[in-house]
Amino acid sequence: MWVADSTLRPGTSHVYSRRTLYVDEDSWQILAVDCYDSRGQLYRVQEGHAVNYYELPNLWTTLELVMDLSNGRYLAMDLQNEESKPYDFSIKRTPSDYQPNALQMRGVR
Repeated sequence: MWVADSTLRPGTSHVYSRRTLYVDEDSWQILAVDCYDSRGQLYRVQEGHAVNYYELPNLWTTLELVMDLSNGRYLAMDLQNEESKPYDFSIKRTPSDYQPNALQMRGVR
């Protein structure tokens, strides 16, 4: 497990003043994040629950949770189960797909 600690650049504002990311060293997937508020208090915790897709091979998150510790609320996203459409890992991307004009064309307003 790799740990990356990030702090907010001076002169900028964001809801998080600091984040600590926990990265799986084999897949490079971020599996947990500690988010701190402007007072330096732990504010939110994020978890990525991973599944190993042996047929690819690939490790990918199948459930992502964001838990707000200040009010007890949480958000669960991207749960994959027997009723969900499976992820499509067959899409081929090139560096040009990530150029600003390509991303702008794919954006939705």
